[in-house]
Amino acid sequence: MKKYIIASVVMALAVLSSGCKKSETMPMEQQNFMMNSNYGLYMEGMQSMAYDKYAHQLVRNEAGTSFRIQSDDLKQYVSCSFSSRPSAEGEEITVGYSTGGLGLLSSYSGTFNVVKISDTMVWLWDKQNKNGIIAYVK
Repeated sequence: MKKYIIASVVMALAVLSSGCKKSETMPMEQQNFMMNSNYGLYMEGMQSMAYDKYAHQLVRNEAGTSFRIQSDDLKQYVSCSFSSRPSAEGEEITVGYSTGGLGLLSSYSGTFNVVKISDTMVWLWDKQNKNGIIAYVK
């Protein structure tokens, strides 16, 4: 009987411990990024250039594979191209972007994950470099 009880306890502990999965916590930069709701480029979770309807133009192509924000005087811009139209959370896509007039790295290409999506917006996150893009995708 004692062996039966010990075996039962060991099996119960094994079942319980296998069901406990260490939860992955989201980096602070990604949390900060995902709280934003303004189209733009975010570096390390902080806004680098965000759309202002009074000072910028917002453009995207019909296919949803390119996106651009530019100042009305064309001195500052962020231009992005996507390997495919972002359409579902968890999707990985290749993103290339270039910037002008912002004092940032002028161009970059890398793999971004779709971390959030709504009717007209998509949040793309590059976890390796902690960069994000909120794009218009209607």
